[in-house]
Amino acid sequence: SVGSKAARAMYVTLFVVSMGSSWVLRDYAQPLVRKLPWAVRHGEGVDPSEDSAWCGTQAVMRLSAATSFFFVLLALATANVKTIKDTRNAIHTKGWGLKVFLWLAMSVGAFWLPGSAIKAYGELARVGSAVFLLVQVLILLDFAYEWNESWVAKDDERWFAALFAVCIACYLGVVSLAGVSFAFFSHCSINVFFTSLSCLLVLVLTAASLHPKSHNGSLLPAAVVSIYAMYLNFTAMTSETDECNGMPGASTSQGVLGGGLALTLVSIVYSAFRAGSSQVLSTEGSSDLAV
Repeated sequence: SVGSKAARAMYVTLFVVSMGSSWVLRDYAQPLVRKLPWAVRHGEGVDPSEDSAWCGTQAVMRLSAATSFFFVLLALATANVKTIKDTRNAIHTKGWGLKVFLWLAMSVGAFWLPGSAIKAYGELARVGSAVFLLVQVLILLDFAYEWNESWVAKDDERWFAALFAVCIACYLGVVSLAGVSFAFFSHCSINVFFTSLSCLLVLVLTAASLHPKSHNGSLLPAAVVSIYAMYLNFTAMTSETDECNGMPGASTSQGVLGGGLALTLVSIVYSAFRAGSSQVLSTEGSSDLAV
């Protein structure tokens, strides 16, 4: 429905604002925040090894905690809402003035939470991030299958050639990332292990997708997931210490950060607007279902 689509757009907007604010507070706001006496005093109790509560990684964690708690509250408030006729569906689609105010209040209030609470949230967020990575794989699979079916349906050799070219480009990216990973991060055996494992998984995934018994198997989804997996392996190693990291500073480069943020944003937008119609992301089958 129109109201549902508008609601999805608003939720995505809140997420984008939160993500953008986190980036600014982490990388650009520190010189300004250091000039605010009340912010400096508030950050005095933070572990010296960490950033102050108002900038750096602490700011990211606090905004993330506020946004997460906001969506958890909405999820609990709309639990078991299955149709648009349910009165609680209005919580999902209406009351935006109140919801935006609540989100802003939570975002500001999060900066007064004790460091111990944020540290506990950080440990919980590690688990949540792993789950989100799995969700991103599902999103990529859904996107790749839709892409593949759309071009195959054209039944034209030019589109088949274009699909093959995209697959080749993805696998060339896989080989390039694997080569860079072996070249710059092989100082530690654990890095060699994970890069080798990623390469093995790429081969297994590709072979499984092309196997005659694979239902709706095709090369494009395997290629897209393969390059995503190798990209995750690469970005994880750029965050390591200098002892194992042959590219110091790569994890904080604007290119790597921008790529990660863009991928996250695209995943959120795609999942938000495809959740009601995707066979991978949803099992809904009725127009009366709440979406």
